[in-house]
Amino acid sequence: MFDELVAQLKELDIPTAWHSFVAVPKAHCFATYNTPQIRFDGGDQYAMFKHISAEIVIFYKDGKTEADFELENRFEDAVRFAGNFKKECGFDSANALFFSCYSFEFGENY
Repeated sequence: MFDELVAQLKELDIPTAWHSFVAVPKAHCFATYNTPQIRFDGGDQYAMFKHISAEIVIFYKDGKTEADFELENRFEDAVRFAGNFKKECGFDSANALFFSCYSFEFGENY
């Protein structure tokens, strides 16, 4: 499912990079993705299930425009299949970037 989430960024023509925005081309809007935690569990000493925490962060240089808000709405509509997710917004003053961080929790059979 994680690959499907990242594919939605590409469908929206948002430049992306794994984990670090340093590697992203110079663009007004760009995104990073990451799986900060993966946990395995199961019964009787046998891992049968994989729990994945995933993050997608969309960054904006030089402010956030009306088109950026619309882009986020389109992204949110496109990732509804993932079920529950959380969005946190803010400003990274060290890098002068606005951001919207999406956190996903899902599982799959292992």
